[in-house]
Amino acid sequence: MLQDSTGADLMQIVIGEKVSSTPASTTGPVRVQGEWKKDHLEAKHEDDRGFKVTQTYALSDKGKTLEIDTKVEGRRSFETKRVYAREDAAKK
Repeated sequence: MLQDSTGADLMQIVIGEKVSSTPASTTGPVRVQGEWKKDHLEAKHEDDRGFKVTQTYALSDKGKTLEIDTKVEGRRSFETKRVYAREDAAKK
């Protein structure tokens, strides 16, 4: 489960079972299909505008850093990368 800073659930990545698409009007977090691929987690879904979204989550630097690569495919395709440092790792 991915949550925002207030603790609100944003996305549930489901592994090991088939996920049907969640309509945008449904309350609660979006459920997306996930799969472990060696050392990273890959989550795929189609958004309400028909864009195919693939997010790859990977830890690096001995677990001190989380990298999230996002690829959006559709009329206007693009890729982004976000990097997060673990709070206690950033203080040292």
